[in-house]
Amino acid sequence: MTRQAGTSPDAVAYAPRRRLAIRCRALLHFLVRALSKIARTLRGRRLADSFSRVALILPPGSGPERLGSALNRVAWYLGGTGVREDVTAAYRLDCLVPPALADSDPVVPPEQQNCLDHLPEIAVRTAAGRSGSDYDWLLLDSSRELLRWRWLRFIDRVRIVDPGFFSGVEHAGWQMVMERTVDREERSRRDERSQAGLEELAASHAGAEEAVVLGNGPSVEEVFALDLSGRPVIICNSLVKNPRLLEHLQPAVLCFSDEVFHLGPSAYAAAFRRDLLAVVERYDPWLVTRPDGAALLERHHPELAGRLIGIPPAGREWNLPGDGAFRVRPTGNIMTMYMLPVAARLAQTILIGGSDGRRPDEAYFWKHGASVQYDELMSSAFATHPSFFRDRVYADYYATHIARLEELCSELEARGHTVRGITPSWIPALTKRSDLPPPGS
Repeated sequence: MTRQAGTSPDAVAYAPRRRLAIRCRALLHFLVRALSKIARTLRGRRLADSFSRVALILPPGSGPERLGSALNRVAWYLGGTGVREDVTAAYRLDCLVPPALADSDPVVPPEQQNCLDHLPEIAVRTAAGRSGSDYDWLLLDSSRELLRWRWLRFIDRVRIVDPGFFSGVEHAGWQMVMERTVDREERSRRDERSQAGLEELAASHAGAEEAVVLGNGPSVEEVFALDLSGRPVIICNSLVKNPRLLEHLQPAVLCFSDEVFHLGPSAYAAAFRRDLLAVVERYDPWLVTRPDGAALLERHHPELAGRLIGIPPAGREWNLPGDGAFRVRPTGNIMTMYMLPVAARLAQTILIGGSDGRRPDEAYFWKHGASVQYDELMSSAFATHPSFFRDRVYADYYATHIARLEELCSELEARGHTVRGITPSWIPALTKRSDLPPPGS
């Protein structure tokens, strides 16, 4: 998960009782996962590599907008114009609803991109007469459905996709289903295409002495004063919004991986993808993301297939993809997870800009440049993924990020790389590697 700043009304205050509430929700999530695993073990039922029958279960009292939100998520995570017919024909997908919703038309919430025209074949049925034994997997749109014995007794096949349950649980549930609607051979071919793409990217910049890595902090505007020609430029996230900056940068690589801001169905994520497509059309950069992100984009935008590099985040050690293992360390930050490891494949010297960090007296997150953030659409991300923001502790995240950035810079230097900051920053790892004063000094 890569973080971007927002303006959530309660994003600053982390009273002890709020931290306690987050820990309790995390404990409940892990308890559900543990009980599901224990039940599978006792029943001799392993987590299948694929399955053919899936039910999405809506709770009693659901209305047309909840149905629309649920079906829209199905359309985004499991649908798309690039999904082969033999894939969608290989499994049965039911949406089990209260009787009052059986004949209702879905209403997609305004904060979401309407993806219903990409909806795979799905049967909306009443839950009456249906049993958990009829399905390989039960997706609960409300975590409270676990309080009902009719579903709880099949906990070995339950996965919660309730956007209000806990943190990134919703996306993880849909990701699990999405991966298992594609056979293992196709996943292997996708990984092979990604590895070949990374090698092609590296070969196209063979001989480059310096690579540029740019975040989307306010100082990114200062790169207009720098001549970056002849250097591969690696950008990230909502930098795709600024056409004037992009024209100056001529990006070679675009990195992104956030399940909310980039890989979800919100209006914010839709705006990012709209601008991503425009950037690809004009500059033809390579797109580096997670394997599930690459799969999602390939489903909805098949024309991107030849430019996607999905690198698995796995392991606890720093790894440069291509150093014997095609993976990166999962750090939760786009710079340390993808941008710097990819830059290290392209050049010995890495120049970092647009990564401002935050002032010592700031309590929330770090600022983003106004020209590279979709501020007007932040509320759509909050509404579409409420628990994702509710269960964040931004102060902890920032402390972890600056520590990991120092670790990675030191690791790269130990491998013979040079790391330099080229714009002002409050982050210690960058201020010590730059002659520039902090922002606003």
